[in-house]
Amino acid sequence: MSGRVPSVAPSDGGGSLMVAWRLAGRRVLVVGGGTVAAGRVRAALDADARVRVVAPRLTAELRRRWQAGEIDWRPDTLHDTDLDEPDLALVLGCVDDPDTSQRLADGARARRIPVNCADIPALCDVWFASGHRDGPLQLALSTNGQGPALGARLVRRLVASLPDEVGTALTRFGVLRQAIRKAAPAPTDSRRRMTWLTGLSRSWSWEALSDLDGPAIDRLVAAFTRGDPPPDDPGRSPRHPQTGRITLVGAGPGDPGLLTTAARDALASADLVLADRLC
Repeated sequence: MSGRVPSVAPSDGGGSLMVAWRLAGRRVLVVGGGTVAAGRVRAALDADARVRVVAPRLTAELRRRWQAGEIDWRPDTLHDTDLDEPDLALVLGCVDDPDTSQRLADGARARRIPVNCADIPALCDVWFASGHRDGPLQLALSTNGQGPALGARLVRRLVASLPDEVGTALTRFGVLRQAIRKAAPAPTDSRRRMTWLTGLSRSWSWEALSDLDGPAIDRLVAAFTRGDPPPDDPGRSPRHPQTGRITLVGAGPGDPGLLTTAARDALASADLVLADRLC
């Protein structure tokens, strides 16, 4: 092999591999029954996992989930055999005892099961990201264990800038995507499907995507089947011109700490900010 080898960007170590993990139907073991455990259980249930909690006592929230049949509960301390359950995909330690956390992490790793021990980064194979959920939309932000509270603060700022219709738009675009796949299921149609849908997703506003109903989806599928290009965003027609919005934000004496919550949200969601020399 001859010729000059193309240069590649250097790797930047110290990060984590960010993935979306499908846990539907798989078992998650939570050791501990306090407030932290309740949050971990909610996250696992949102992922449709089967959850077992091992703890002498439960918070009121976890007890209600157990009574409703959402989780299994063994009212006891950790036994090594708890880690031998078939199909155990994830182990979550939520206890204040360092010895129990160490034993849990050692046992999980010996069985090649990913483990997270709350507030003990050295014992974690996986982190819990600060997140936001709106229907199919999930945002996850990780500080790699350096500042979870700061991560949550950043997520709140990002969420303030999201379009109001984003969750509905993603749900309805997913319905359209499946309808077009059904109309052209052949592997040879894959490139055309993706090119067509990509063109639509780049040119239509979030509001227009969120307004997709059954008849509108049928019309788009028919256009795709005929070989037409993606139609223009209906909200950008001359009869429905797109208009912008201007928000005037008073800066008071100029100290950022004196901004109101409304002013902060307006700045966070703005496409353009103009400021005079007083700021």
